[in-house]
Amino acid sequence: LQLGDGVQPGHVLGPVPDLPTVPLRGGEQPLGLVVADRPHRRAAALGQLVDGQLHTPNCNHYSNSVKVAPVTGGGGPGATLTAPRDGGTGMKVALTVNDFIDRAELVYGDRVGIVDEPDQPAPSWGAMTYCEVAAKARAQAASLDALGVGVGERVAIVSHNAARLFTSFYGVSGSGRILVPINFRLNATEIEYIVDHCGATVLVVDPELDEDLAAVTAKHRFVIGTESDEALFGSTEEPQPWTPDEDATATINYTSGTTARPKGVQLTHRNIWLNAATFGWQAGVCD
Repeated sequence: LQLGDGVQPGHVLGPVPDLPTVPLRGGEQPLGLVVADRPHRRAAALGQLVDGQLHTPNCNHYSNSVKVAPVTGGGGPGATLTAPRDGGTGMKVALTVNDFIDRAELVYGDRVGIVDEPDQPAPSWGAMTYCEVAAKARAQAASLDALGVGVGERVAIVSHNAARLFTSFYGVSGSGRILVPINFRLNATEIEYIVDHCGATVLVVDPELDEDLAAVTAKHRFVIGTESDEALFGSTEEPQPWTPDEDATATINYTSGTTARPKGVQLTHRNIWLNAATFGWQAGVCD
């Protein structure tokens, strides 16, 4: 289903042509349609098929081909959704960090998602909508493609909590690489050990720490600023597809090494997804 720009929230897309016939198993009822806004990314939302027309949730826009596939399930809260595949067998949906930014972009794309600290050594990114954060993440993934940084390689970032670091959880981890956020309060010896120990291919350093960390290197080394923004977030290409794997390592978080050398803790996509969801439930987040 080819869609152009300008689809507004609540817009009705249809009529949907040539939907395949779906054989339903016992107790299943058709629930709706899976809508993926990019052919290589898995479904981001459900749309309702009503009288032959596809009603989407509060989406903001689609700029690429939209893949539509029927979805069935047992119905009711918490029901498992399944889609016909390989003769009607069930489908496992991997839990990855992309789920959060994909939904935020799709449902709340025009809302401000992050406000970068205005007073910092590098130029601030200011207020960014979820659509803008997602676009930056895709550009970062494509930029890493261009640098030849493959799936599973490490990208280490020594930075304060800032928009670039936040975006990298999606641009790096969300494209199959491994993000290594490093505590900027550690000394140069400790940071050098972490960069070497994790085998970082890319090292990104806060401008305030560049001089102190001059001896800490990697194959690709960048200082956060205008030039690194162009190199790491400036691509206009679509990133290479990554098959979602919830058991893949998303980040390696290092201890501070108070009593010994810093120790790296590998967190999988599933670890992070469940942790974020649990925090959300406990905090009373309802959407």
